[in-house]
Amino acid sequence: MVPIAAAVVLLGLFGGAETLNFDHLSSGAMPPYWSAPVVLSGKPPHWAIAPDPSAPSRHNVFAQLSSDAGRNREPLAIFDKVVCADGDLSAKFKIVKGRESASAGVVWRYQDPRNYYYLQFSANRKRITLYRMQNGNLVMLPIHESAQTVTELSRELKPDEWYVVRILYKGSHFKVWFGNRKLFEADDNTFTGPGKTGICTKGDTVAYFDDFRIEKKS
Repeated sequence: MVPIAAAVVLLGLFGGAETLNFDHLSSGAMPPYWSAPVVLSGKPPHWAIAPDPSAPSRHNVFAQLSSDAGRNREPLAIFDKVVCADGDLSAKFKIVKGRESASAGVVWRYQDPRNYYYLQFSANRKRITLYRMQNGNLVMLPIHESAQTVTELSRELKPDEWYVVRILYKGSHFKVWFGNRKLFEADDNTFTGPGKTGICTKGDTVAYFDDFRIEKKS
């Protein structure tokens, strides 16, 4: 167990932003201010600090390590310290493996395990999809890329490679950057009130996360 005084080193306050790199925690620990809600389907996830020499900020990552399959299994890790309606969210992630699924992403305006927004990156399906989890059902949301509106984007995502994603959300409008380049915009007014942020995988995906950052805008 890491003392709270030491764990606070993880939380960098820069202009109201919380930045976490997980590097001062012991391997196998659950980081402070995080929780892993019960998944709606399948076996519980296994979230823990793990070492990774390739981590963007060495040497630790926050990892989902269980590889239990399940088509509707959505392992979540939620950052409980910050609750906001509007925010600037970013994270780095690496999809390590997954037979049935190889997907990871970020979550915002989290209300409970059945209600939140979820941006998913799938290596096996080679696509990026924006979802609304509402009453336990995932619904694909339309996204606006250049002059077209689609329900998903085709992208080559390689296992064991680090990526960075950023979402700026205000009211019903979302802006998404991937690899520091603007990817798309989207609109949805289902959840506009305050919520938490977090990370998510799918099915049997093992994935690593690093440099999680949330800046509260309202």
